[in-house]
Amino acid sequence: MLIGFATDDAKALKELTGESSDFPLDCALGINKVPFKMTPRMALTIAREGIRAKSYREAATTLRERFGEDFSPDLVRNVTDHIGAIVWNDDLMQAEQAKEWLKNHRIDRRRRSRNPKDIIVIGTDGAFLDTREESWKETKIGLLYLLNDMYTWNCKNGETGRRITKKDMVAYIGKVDDFKYHFLALALSNDICS
Repeated sequence: MLIGFATDDAKALKELTGESSDFPLDCALGINKVPFKMTPRMALTIAREGIRAKSYREAATTLRERFGEDFSPDLVRNVTDHIGAIVWNDDLMQAEQAKEWLKNHRIDRRRRSRNPKDIIVIGTDGAFLDTREESWKETKIGLLYLLNDMYTWNCKNGETGRRITKKDMVAYIGKVDDFKYHFLALALSNDICS
């Protein structure tokens, strides 16, 4: 690690790199500009654990046990927030594109890749969540799958068991007028509308 010890050295390093210290090996490996100086795969692993666990502290403990390295709850929170912001911005962009598509849509059934005999199941629901703010907020949920993707079997007790093997979902906390564009983006990405 390079650190400018003298005032002039520290100032020159800051002007040159924008940082007060430099890691030559990080620069040689090309990870000096990567967020959190970890591979995207590791960042996604941390974010998944940050979402799955009950707390960032629990996620850090699980990651520490899995990888044998020290993970702080703050690192898990920061990585999870970073990945979440990327996903959220992509969702907003797709919703905006869906909004524009709705203004100027033309359905071209020749471009549709789905079998015309497919039965598409679409459902929506909502639930109120305690967001630790002044009031509860409603999350809106949309589900989309093909009837062919529902696996059915007969249980020992004579009842029929069902499991959806492939589905796509969207969830949104906010106004229903905004949610409809997120749901339309889900339909467009699944080739429901062309």
